[in-house]
Amino acid sequence: MFRSRHDACYYRHVPLSTRKITMKLRFLAASLAATSVAFAGCSSSEKSDLDGQRATNLLSSNSREVADRLAAAAGFLRDSDLVRGLLPQGDCSGPSSGPVSPPSDDEWGSPEDECELDFDPAATSRELADWLASRVFTEGNIESEQGGVVVFRLRSSVVCDRHDDDCRDLLDRVAIRLRVTSSSGDALSIAILVDGSQPFTVRLDPRSVGVVADLGAIRSTFEAITGGDSAPVRGPARFGLSSDDDSGFPDISGKVELVLTSLAADRVELRASVLEAIDVRPHDADGAELHVDRAVPAFVATLDGGSKKLDLASSLGAVDLGGPLAALVSGEGDCYYDDEGGLICEEEETTTGLSGHLGIHLAGLEGATSLDLANGAEALRLTGFGLGNASSVVRLDGAPLFRLDLNPNSGRHFDLTATSDAGGTKIEVSPGFEMQLAIQLANVADQIEVPSWALDELLTVRLDGAAAPAVRLLHGSDEAPLPPLFPDDAFVATPMLEVLAGTLTLESRSLPSVSVAAGMCLYGDSDAPSVGRDDPAAPEAAEPHPFEAFTAGVCQ
Repeated sequence: MFRSRHDACYYRHVPLSTRKITMKLRFLAASLAATSVAFAGCSSSEKSDLDGQRATNLLSSNSREVADRLAAAAGFLRDSDLVRGLLPQGDCSGPSSGPVSPPSDDEWGSPEDECELDFDPAATSRELADWLASRVFTEGNIESEQGGVVVFRLRSSVVCDRHDDDCRDLLDRVAIRLRVTSSSGDALSIAILVDGSQPFTVRLDPRSVGVVADLGAIRSTFEAITGGDSAPVRGPARFGLSSDDDSGFPDISGKVELVLTSLAADRVELRASVLEAIDVRPHDADGAELHVDRAVPAFVATLDGGSKKLDLASSLGAVDLGGPLAALVSGEGDCYYDDEGGLICEEEETTTGLSGHLGIHLAGLEGATSLDLANGAEALRLTGFGLGNASSVVRLDGAPLFRLDLNPNSGRHFDLTATSDAGGTKIEVSPGFEMQLAIQLANVADQIEVPSWALDELLTVRLDGAAAPAVRLLHGSDEAPLPPLFPDDAFVATPMLEVLAGTLTLESRSLPSVSVAAGMCLYGDSDAPSVGRDDPAAPEAAEPHPFEAFTAGVCQ
């Protein structure tokens, strides 16, 4: 039925020319972002007049200084099971030509790519600093120096590896410059110019760097890189791209900012803001639109290597994504590897004929998160976590399909503490936890097949009944995952969690409630009805209810 556009098989449907453009964009964006972040930590006491030698030395030395500070602040994350568990799989099978070099075509979709990424922030930041010093901030890239203004032109002969044809083609065709000035003392301003557009502006002082991205200028940058190539792309990645669109890119407006500040030798703060509301407007009826409210700041993260602690605060406003139903959903097909290791995906269903406008509204993302690894223990704390002060809703032509509410009867926010012990991971919430998901797929059942239970259902997961309700996720429970919304397989009866305080309740309109009292366990039940699971000819509507796989029982 529905499949994420992040699935690996999705990219096999993207034309080769478009994937090459995407890889070049990744190279450019990563290079510019890396260049911007590396501009922190300047401490020279020389006069503000710049020449080529001073600019080169200052930028190179400070990129290494900030790399050391980032490494000292973030290195402890390598020891976090939680952080490593969040890392994506894939694209780590071999060395690249540099920290930000684009992948080659044969790096896409091979079985060997499915490995856990080696997460080492200290090594990565230092390798990046060395690469910037040797490939970007060098005398070979200086184009001009006059009146305190030094201009670096990224030259393919300096930046690119000898056999990196994509990199050479990009830099030979597109002029990328860094215009560096010094306003006072050690304060620097860096304008990043791409064929006359200025997508990024960097503000630098001895202990901080601020990077502002102008999304409208990034559109011009895209056009310069692609040379007007507008090959069609499927799904939400289209955002207005089509072969009939001369511009090849949608109308985009808005500004975002990243500010990195070194608070101490091993402590940094990263602040992200939406300075001006983000709006993406498609050029044709098949594109998708996006709106993100202004939020200053949207996220603030503090990394403290000395105390081995990460603090993250979020105050993101509403986010809205919308577009034609056919552009935002896809048919469900099988993906497999061919004899040569290539990933092949086939769509068994087509979105042709789907109609209506799909709107996705996230009311917000708020709260503070703290990850503490002191003394070898790992503790995660959420404070005031919530999804805004209203429902998050998915609608088709205004009619609701999904409605999500978090703690609707207790302020829409909650606190959570998760700690590891010998028996598993203990999770404690305050004042309680309740998630309601209303499903009304009757409003789209005339266009796609849906399970009968999903025509009009309300799923509720609630943990309450104590001053501090708590559960323990049992070791090995991750091997028996929660059933998906549309389950295909039966599950082995496995204790997934134990209720330590309060009561865990699973409720729905179409099934009896499952209630797990303190001292009892929640099981994934293999004896749950499985009508239609093993019969390919069974109608889609016969798929089982997701709560059928759960039962309460004595912990063993």
